[in-house]
Formats: sequence, structure tokens, C-alpha cells
Amino acid sequence: MNRNPISTIWQRAALAVSVALTPVLMTASSLVVQQADAEASSHREAPLISMDAFADNTDTYVFVSPTNPDNVVLVASWIPFEGPEGGPNYFQWDPNVHYTINVDNNGDAVPDFTYVLEANEQIQNPLTFLYNTGPIGPDGTNWNRQQHYSLFEVTSAGSKTLLDNVLAPPVNIGSKSTPNYDEFDSNFIYTASDSGDDIKIYAGQTDDAFWVDLQVFDLLTLRGQPAPIGYTDGNNSPVDSVSGFNNHSLVI
Repeated sequence: MNRNPISTIWQRAALAVSVALTPVLMTASSLVVQQADAEASSHREAPLISMDAFADNTDTYVFVSPTNPDNVVLVASWIPFEGPEGGPNYFQWDPNVHYTINVDNNGDAVPDFTYVLEANEQIQNPLTFLYNTGPIGPDGTNWNRQQHYSLFEVTSAGSKTLLDNVLAPPVNIGSKSTPNYDEFDSNFIYTASDSGDDIKIYAGQTDDAFWVDLQVFDLLTLRGQPAPIGYTDGNNSPVDSVSGFNNHSLVI
């Protein structure tokens, strides 16, 4: 089934700035020999989006698959600093945001195609506020506040539906609610067909893969360096400020 992504005034666009991959040719050899530059807002330092965390694109990654050199992997992440203990209202995709990845294949700064994720929430039991009422199954059993999403591919020729209202993965609550989470999470890697090619897709909460010491915003301090670039006291060892935090990622 093909349908166009919903376009409404109130739906905010969360753009992964992979349109700035200049140039990214979608072949493994081109990516190996040609430098690909990516730009993204990254972790609350973009002032205009800092008050709208659910639309804040933290990082965008493009790389050759480590298991298949013929494949390119696109990863865009949003919603910075998701604490894992955020219950009962755990973090999720915002139904009022279009999460998009623009891809430019020829370096003209115009998207050749765009991936658009749209999410929705489906309450199973409106009489409880709980996220889940028992161990969550791969089919959503006992998951009260289920989230589903659709993924579209948009080109100048029109829009194609890659995934239609599939179940998103729940967050990792704990061993009672989501036992064996790593194995459980793999149930939500979907395969879609695009012009005869298979595309693997995952869209859900992930560990923040970035490494940054945000004390750099204390007058450009770089811990680990001697003063005055670093600190003079004992607090001069670099720290990964996003360690232990999650975000939501679309992986294609």
C-alpha cells in the first residue's frame, strides 16, 4: 500500500541534516575513497531547537556496513539525554513530528530521496496510566502504551511506503518487563523491499553512541589538558557526558 506522508501545519519537521553529506554516492567504494561530511545539531547546543527536545536531531552517521561492504548504513538520532529511568512515561517518538533523513547522492545540496518516519500511539487499556501491565511480548502483549510507526521514501517521482504501521520496540524497562532485552529487541528489525533490494530498518531507543565531554562549555575547558586549557584542580580527567543516556534512532 502506498500513501503520502501526512502533511499538516502543526506537525514539526525533525530534519537529520544528512542532506549535507557532500557528496555521498550510495556505493561502498565511493564512501571509502571520498570524504563524507555530516552536520547535525547534536545534544542541545543548537539554540532554536533546544526547547523542543523531541524534534532535536542529536547526530547523524553514515558508514559502510562492517558485515557487508556492499551496504551503506544511515543512522539519525533524536531526543538528547534520555534517562533510562523515565517511567512510567518513558521516552518515545513524538506523533507530532516528522522524523526525516534527506539523502543527496550527487552533491548538489538537493535531496535525491528522503526517508520520513511517522509515529502514533495506541493505548490498549485506557483505564490505567501504566506503560505495561506484565512482561511485554514481541507482539506487544501486556504493552499498554504501544507505539507504531510508518516509514516512507519520498523522491521527485512521489512517495513509497516502506513500512506501514509496524510495532516499534518498547524501551528497556527491566528484567521483569523486558527480559533478555538484546535478544528481544532484535524482533523489531524489519526488512522492506525497495526496487528489488532489501533494506533493514530499526527505529527505537538506543544507547547514545557519541562521546563528548560537555565541560567544554565551561569557557572552552578541555579536561585532560594542562591549565589554562584544562582545570588546575583534581577534576581534570575527561568524562563522557552522554554515557548512560539514550536517544531514539532511525537505522536504515
